[in-house]
This record gives sequence, structure tokens and C-alpha cells, in this order.
Amino acid sequence: GYQSPGIPALGLALMLQTVATTFLGYEAQAYESLRHWAVPLHASLGIFGHAGFLTAGTYALLYLTLYHQIRHKRLDRVWQRLPPLETMHRMSFWAAGIGLVFLSLAMGTGIGRAASQGLMPSTTVSPTAWKS
Repeated sequence: GYQSPGIPALGLALMLQTVATTFLGYEAQAYESLRHWAVPLHASLGIFGHAGFLTAGTYALLYLTLYHQIRHKRLDRVWQRLPPLETMHRMSFWAAGIGLVFLSLAMGTGIGRAASQGLMPSTTVSPTAWKS
């Protein structure tokens, strides 16, 4: 069988998060407007959206590398453990779709929160960024 590339990525994420929380401080006193429940929801949705796009990009790079290895008939042992190309393509497509959904939800919660505070400049910038 093949091994999912997500397991090594999870180890890397755990290591980077541990380093970040160990050496980087944070401000204990947050602004009052940032204590609303929608702010962590907005940030979490944005992180999930970017993680989806990062995962899709990683699968796409693995796909291209595996395709190159197969085309030149020099499949190393590491590349033999990856799923077939069709599976890699499908996983990349789904990861990008999930990233798009989460990022769209993050933008919606951000625009909703800004509108509730009377801040409207992001309503013109966000849809433009989403379309590009």
C-alpha cells in the first residue's frame, strides 16, 4: 500500500507550532473589539482556508514530481509509496475546494463583523481579492 503524505506534514506542523509557542510571546491585553466571538472564528476559518490551499499545492507538487519520475522511468523507493496520480489529482482538487470554502467563510465572517462595527472598507477589497 501507499502511505499518506499527511503524516510527515503533521509532524512538521507540530514542531513548528511548538517552536512558535515556546519562543514567541503574545500580548496578554487584547483590544476589547478583538474579544468578540466572531474574531477567533474568523481567524480559525482563515487558517483552515490557507491550510487547504497549502495542502492542495503540496499535493500538486508531489503529483508533478511523481509524474516526472514515472515519465523518465526512474521511480525511487520514496515515490513508490505515494498514491497513484489520479488519486493525487483528486486529493489536490478536494483540498483546494475545501480551502476555498473555508476562506470564503472567513471573509464572510470578517465582513459581517466589520459591518456590525460600522467598518465597511473591506467590503470593496474582499470581494475583489476573492475573485482574483
